Amino acid sequence: MSLKLTLYSLTTIIIDVWGKYLVIDTYAEDIYQHLMRLYANVGNNSMVLKTYERCKDQIASDLGCPLSQETELLAEALLC
Repeated sequence: MSLKLTLYSLTTIIIDVWGKYLVIDTYAEDIYQHLMRLYANVGNNSMVLKTYERCKDQIASDLGCPLSQETELLAEALLC
């Protein structure tokens, strides 16, 4: 198995695990950030956007507070 395929497989596993974590803690903004980076690393920009929007919905809408500047800057950088 090639190193590239192995890294992709590990990334897929990590994405799955962190996605399951967000079922338990829907307000873990740092996990959303990690997921956005991972999706960007595998070239899945639609999931970067979807993850950002989910984060914004959960935190901004549910809790009534803005996302951190770090999350906003990360999304902007990854989606440009």
